[in-house]
Amino acid sequence: MELSENYQFNYNKLLKFLSRTGGNGYMFAMADDYRFIRQINTSFESDLLKVGINSQVIFLQGNDEPLMQQIKNAEPDAGALIVANLYEVINNTTEGLNRLLHLNFSREELRSIKAPILFWADAQSLNIIANQAPDLFSQRRFTTIHFTGTVEHPIEEVFEKPEWKEFIESEKFKETEAKIETLKRRLHDAEESGYNPSRIAAEIAIPLAHEYAVLGLPNKTEPLLDKFKTFLDDNSPAELASLAKVYYALRQYPHAIETLLQANAL
Repeated sequence: MELSENYQFNYNKLLKFLSRTGGNGYMFAMADDYRFIRQINTSFESDLLKVGINSQVIFLQGNDEPLMQQIKNAEPDAGALIVANLYEVINNTTEGLNRLLHLNFSREELRSIKAPILFWADAQSLNIIANQAPDLFSQRRFTTIHFTGTVEHPIEEVFEKPEWKEFIESEKFKETEAKIETLKRRLHDAEESGYNPSRIAAEIAIPLAHEYAVLGLPNKTEPLLDKFKTFLDDNSPAELASLAKVYYALRQYPHAIETLLQANAL
């Protein structure tokens, strides 16, 4: 992993902010590599637990429920809140700006929450916030923290959501695990035999990526997407829909919506 020289300073500053027991207010952070956000959040959760703070990572949904309500629905006893995908909801969605404006009008309610809140954004969404919701942006606690660098090596496999601890012990996990093993064998055999890359992508690799995404394993999913999604037929609604399912399972909702719209237009 290639990190900026001020990584530890940035990390410690955010950790100190999130450790403000009983505090309130919010701030923004961004990372050049989105995969980096997942690893930083996992480290925050671990380090906060060491000092007795139960944090909650929130993934906002692009549905009819206002963003403010989704944040308030977080774990009631959470001592710190981390909103992992504000940029996804604001960027590239038809309702993104309306959702942001509603959050801007709810900023006093946001500030009244008795827990520090970290919003993950990016350059595009921060520009939108600064211009379209200047009050929300100006009332942040600190200047935006920027993590530079890229993830060059696979991120350690972690199950982010607490309920997955039960899921991985369930019959559904066993079923999903069996699908993964079957698809992995098929992928290996198909590549060894020189099978058509387009058919490998559509019939094996993208379905395998979806199973990994369902289990919350982006470090397994993303290499498959990087390698095989270019072999999908852009004129095939079924193949585009299959790709959209992977994006949805990864919570990359703008990509999922864009891909579905592309499929529906065919």
